[in-house]
Amino acid sequence: MGLHIVTQLINKMKKKNIKIKNSKILLMGLTFKENCSDIRNSGVKKVFLALKRYKCKISLYDPVSNQDDILKEYNTLPLSKLKSNTYDAIVVCVAHDKFKHIGLKKIRSLCKQKNVIYDLKYLFNKNDVDLRL
Repeated sequence: MGLHIVTQLINKMKKKNIKIKNSKILLMGLTFKENCSDIRNSGVKKVFLALKRYKCKISLYDPVSNQDDILKEYNTLPLSKLKSNTYDAIVVCVAHDKFKHIGLKKIRSLCKQKNVIYDLKYLFNKNDVDLRL
């Protein structure tokens, strides 16, 4: 499933003329289910690894998970703060309540002008995001 997700994301980025290599992509949510801190058995790792093959610069964000667990699993330190106008694409991987509270307007503000938002968990309205699984 990870490869399918990444293929759809990459194709949508290409359609929007977003350069793939070195693009900045944010994965929001790394756990196997919403509002749970356990990252074991999460399918997000497959998405992460598939994006790495495209030489994307991937940032990880999960306010529910333990940072040490994420560092150990992904060999990447997760973000503790999100910066505006930074990402070419954002993949909302898990439907944490905290992401609902952040809201799509704030999530969109994290993106550059040309961007793709992929909502894997139907957290937001279909017409407000670029892709849904």
